[in-house]
Amino acid sequence: MEITYDGRATFHHVHAEDIDLIVMVCIHILEALREQAFRAKSEQSLTLRGFAEFLYAYFAHNPNIKYLMLKEFASKLDEKTVATTLEHILQSPACSIEKIEKLLSFVIKWYSIDTVIFDLEYKIARVS
Repeated sequence: MEITYDGRATFHHVHAEDIDLIVMVCIHILEALREQAFRAKSEQSLTLRGFAEFLYAYFAHNPNIKYLMLKEFASKLDEKTVATTLEHILQSPACSIEKIEKLLSFVIKWYSIDTVIFDLEYKIARVS
């Protein structure tokens, strides 16, 4: 059976600044957090379709999204890109940051899309 993905998988890009701040808070209250594990993610998930639509708008284009069968998709990209993309799609993680908010009194600063924009602008500036 051939698989077509419909863009509903979600993901949460996390900004390094949020990760750094969480680690720093944990270091300062280490004894109280012994044997605790935390999940860091952006507060707002984003679907792959939503991400694509946003990027079209960001670059001032109308969305032109086409869904491909997995085999066709894989034939258009290198093996590493296909593997990374499929990992994103198939894992489609959903987790809570409630524990970070309650135990650390921490509020995530960056939304997924802001993190992606920051990265894009950095990469565009490096190419220019």
